[in-house]
Amino acid sequence: MAFCRLTHKMGAAFVLYAQGLLPFLIPLSVLLFEPNVKSRRQMLPFLAIGTGTTLYMLWALIAYPLHIFVRGNSIVYINDGTNNIALAVLYVISTCGSLFFSKVRTIVIFGAANLAILLVVMAVKRYAFTSLWCAYAAVASVMILAYFWKSKLHRPFNYAEAIWG
Repeated sequence: MAFCRLTHKMGAAFVLYAQGLLPFLIPLSVLLFEPNVKSRRQMLPFLAIGTGTTLYMLWALIAYPLHIFVRGNSIVYINDGTNNIALAVLYVISTCGSLFFSKVRTIVIFGAANLAILLVVMAVKRYAFTSLWCAYAAVASVMILAYFWKSKLHRPFNYAEAIWG
């Protein structure tokens, strides 16, 4: 029984990050990555949508029970407050939309890959979207790390300028 409680708590922590924080963190990251003030300002609507989505999702994740179970060799996460189409659209706009409007070509390509994988996951295993999407995100994180390693000598700008400049 203690193992089940621990498993549920770990699943809840995962969903808190995947659903609750990513709609804010992705557009913020893209905004900070943009090469100039003008392109950073163009990211503000995505950050606003992501912030609103994050605030609602965090509330819903606290207000409604989270159901976690295995179906078809996949982990399924269901929360009645976050399981709706309108919220899913806002989530996709904030997490993928900002990538498409970046001035950095590599980020736009990454956005196209994200959207393609999203559509495949929705077509194949919609019921397990959260776990499959985040499994892909783990692979994508390695790709992002490789980009930063590869580009460390010829990055277009100093990232601190995005915060302070």
